[in-house]
Amino acid sequence: MRRPHKEPLETVKVGSGGEESVELVEFPLGVWLNNTKARREGLYGDRCIS
Repeated sequence: MRRPHKEPLETVKVGSGGEESVELVEFPLGVWLNNTKARREGLYGDRCIS
């Protein structure tokens, strides 16, 4: 059974009047990791860190 891991992130949104509000968003960490692994294959030389 897969259990997706979601990381809570705080984002700051600025309204039209300049007021700021903090919003808590859950970010799926597994999607980010899969994207970085897939993109790593397309990088070359000094653009690829690991």
